Amino acid sequence: MNIYESIDYIFANYLDVNVGYSEEEIEHEIHEELKDEDFKNQLYDEIAKTKSDTKFSWRLKFQEFNVRYFETEEEANNYARRIFGF
Repeated sequence: MNIYESIDYIFANYLDVNVGYSEEEIEHEIHEELKDEDFKNQLYDEIAKTKSDTKFSWRLKFQEFNVRYFETEEEANNYARRIFGF
């Protein structure tokens, strides 16, 4: 069972480099997804869980989905905050 289903959905459908969205398109599409309150609540619940999950890494998540490479977890976390607004 994937406890980060909504996060993975956003990565696979909007952030993966193979999808081909620009930064502006990514932000627009995520904003559209967040209009669905159920999805928004689930996504933000998952994001909250990442903060206490010692095995979760934003840096590795960005690499897994071919988004971009970050040198540090802090850089990846800052970018995730910008994308997801947390």
